[in-house]
Amino acid sequence: MAPGEGEREPLFRLAQAHPGTVLFADKGLWGAEYERTIELISAQLITPERHRLGERPPAEVIKATISLVIESVFANLKRQMRLEEHLAKTLGGLVQRVAQRLLALTLGMFINAQLGRPLRSLVAYDGR
Repeated sequence: MAPGEGEREPLFRLAQAHPGTVLFADKGLWGAEYERTIELISAQLITPERHRLGERPPAEVIKATISLVIESVFANLKRQMRLEEHLAKTLGGLVQRVAQRLLALTLGMFINAQLGRPLRSLVAYDGR
């Protein structure tokens, strides 16, 4: 399977369910035809532009920064907040656990901001 091939259909369904959203994706979703398809359902797909190695334009640095933050939050939720081992038995239970972890992560970042600490520098949290 080509990179991004298995991601196109779920991303399209997500965009259909939430028209008007902005979606950040990696280079696996490059393609003018796919981008036009996403635009037809009133969503905006943002992917990194093609550029030569070492010649990254400033707009691409901003996209890379946003992407890094998104990946960092997901990694935090999966590992430190233990969402990979959520033990939920129903969709409602899973939603509740995700909301709890997001609230805990947000509050931790807020407290760090108030205390002048690095935002994502969280103390040990076992997530249970």
